Amino acid sequence: MKNFLKNNWILILIFALAIFLRLNYDIFIKGYNHDEIAIMSVAVQSFPFGILKKAALIDFHAPLYQLIIHFFTKFQNEWVYIRFFNLLISLLNIYVFYKIGTLIKNKTLGYILALILTVNHLEISTVSFVKFYCAAYFLVTCSLYYFIKILKKDEGYIKLGLVNIFFILVSTHGFIYVFLEYLTLFILKKDPKKVLNSFLISLIGFILYSPI
Repeated sequence: MKNFLKNNWILILIFALAIFLRLNYDIFIKGYNHDEIAIMSVAVQSFPFGILKKAALIDFHAPLYQLIIHFFTKFQNEWVYIRFFNLLISLLNIYVFYKIGTLIKNKTLGYILALILTVNHLEISTVSFVKFYCAAYFLVTCSLYYFIKILKKDEGYIKLGLVNIFFILVSTHGFIYVFLEYLTLFILKKDPKKVLNSFLISLIGFILYSPI
C-alpha cells in the first residue's frame, strides 16, 4: 500500500481534484429538465424490448445508456444515482486519458492529459446531466486508446472491436467515427486481416442498433 501511494500520489491528487470539481450541487437537483425527460421516458420502459421499441418511436439516440440506467429507476430519487453513475464514468475516462499519455510517451504526459480532462468544463458539467454524454466520451476515449495501441504496438485489435460495439450502441453517430478509424488502420497497417476481424466485431454494434 505504501509503495502504491508513493508511485501514484500525483494521479491520486488528480482524482481527488476531479471528484471535488464534479461533486457539486447540480448532482443533487431534484427531477429532470426537458432533455432528460426524453431520455427517462425511454429508460422507464420494460427491459429490454420496451426500451428498444420506445427508442425507435420517439428517440433517435442509441439505446445503450437508456438500457443501463433503466435499473436505477427501481430506486427512489433515481436521478441522484444516475448522476453518481455519470461521475464514476467521468473518473474512469480520466484514467484512460492517463493511460493514453503513458502509451504515447510516459507517465508525465499521462498526468498532463489526465489533468486537462479533470479541469475540462464540458467533462465537469455533463456529469450532472442525465444524458449519455459521459458514457459516449468514455467509450470513444477507450476506442482511441486501443487505436493508438494498434499503431504503436500492433496489439489490441479484438479489444478495439469490442469497445466499438458499445460505442456504436451509445452514440448515434458513433459508426461514422468507427468507420473512419478502421479506414485509417486499413491504410496504415500492412496486414489488413487483423484490422478486418476487428472491424467485423464492431459491426455487431451496428447490426444491433440498425433496427432502431
